[in-house]
Amino acid sequence: MDAMECQQWFAAVDRDRSGSITPQELQNLSFGGRPLGYQIALKLVKVFDRDRSGSIGTCGILLALSRRRR
Repeated sequence: MDAMECQQWFAAVDRDRSGSITPQELQNLSFGGRPLGYQIALKLVKVFDRDRSGSIGTCGILLALSRRRR
C-alpha cells in the first residue's frame, strides 16, 4: 500500500473526520467477511497508538503498514 492508498483508506475509516481512528471506527472493518470486533480493534489501537491518545493517527497507520512489509 502506498501513501496515497493509505490516506484514502484512513479517510474511509475515520468516519468523524477527526484525523484519528478510534476502536469504535475500526471495529466494523471486515476481514474474511467477518467484522473485526471491538476487543481486537482496541488491541490494535493500543499497539499502534504512538501518543497514547486512545486512537491511531496517520503516523500510527504508516507504522503498522511499514511493519507489515518487513
